Amino acid sequence: MNSLRIYLPGFALVAVATAIAYGINMLVPTLSALLVAIVLGMVMRNVGLIPPAADPGVKFVSKKVLRAGVVLLGFQLSLRVIVDLGLGALLTILATVLGTFMGTLAVGRLMRMDMPDRYLVATGTSICGASAIAAMSAVVDDGKNSRRVEESAATALAGVTIFGTVSMLALPAIINAVGMDVMPAGVWIGSAIHEVGQVVAGGGFVSPEVQQVAVATKLGRVLTLAPMVVLVGLVMRRRSASHASQATGSDVVAKAPPLVPLFVAGFVAMVILRTVLDLPDAHVLPSTIKLFASLFLTAAMVGMGAAVDIRSVLSRGRASVVLSLVSGILAAAISYACAMLLV
Repeated sequence: MNSLRIYLPGFALVAVATAIAYGINMLVPTLSALLVAIVLGMVMRNVGLIPPAADPGVKFVSKKVLRAGVVLLGFQLSLRVIVDLGLGALLTILATVLGTFMGTLAVGRLMRMDMPDRYLVATGTSICGASAIAAMSAVVDDGKNSRRVEESAATALAGVTIFGTVSMLALPAIINAVGMDVMPAGVWIGSAIHEVGQVVAGGGFVSPEVQQVAVATKLGRVLTLAPMVVLVGLVMRRRSASHASQATGSDVVAKAPPLVPLFVAGFVAMVILRTVLDLPDAHVLPSTIKLFASLFLTAAMVGMGAAVDIRSVLSRGRASVVLSLVSGILAAAISYACAMLLV
């Protein structure tokens, strides 16, 4: 009970901010609730609306609730639906994710951007926007500079949301103008646009058939989140081991971050469970879990935003926005070429 009392003020504050984020999203659907939530958290912190008593609860939400949200996100994915897209669509998804991720890292390195900025923009653009940024931030955070990672996540989320919205409007306009067939059109939208909600809207601007293909393609991209986090986790482990060895002058290795974070294993388990149960989206269990996943991730964005120094973000955020633009163009170009050639 004493522990609960410590967390309650922060929980209450986050709950109010989360409700406001959803309300704004309902009024302006193009504004992601996740983006609104992280902005609210930043504003509250920087104008002094978060009392010290709320800090433990806010920090708990930004870490623990975030991981729970990513785990529940896995239940939205069924391997059966993704396999039914066909080999061409699957190859398009893989090429877009890998090409965008590696290309973004390379451009970010040329721009001399810090590692967290590069990895978070690359993950958010290539996979699934805010959810991917949140998951990857847990892996690139070595515990020594958590606030720096949280600021990187805030700027990455802003850039990815802006250009995801641009893609949501531009791609359907191009598709309608040139008269693309249903499959390549749906695969292009699902492979190039960042957030799941943006894909749903973008596909709907063309036709219900294109929307269906686009959403399935998007879910295929989300499925790559777990292996990507594992691969980056492996890179972080090797970097941690190398730094520890250099610091001690020996082969003694300091404690490294886990190769497969527990929440990623939970994400994979939920994907497998959804595939085995083979439940339709309209079933009460998937719809309920989807609701809680959205609530948890939105609340976590409030917590992440509350750790951000706005002055620091504004002073270095331009490079992240530029990288998000380059990354978005890269994703659109790769996915278009593959959809035209393979689907």
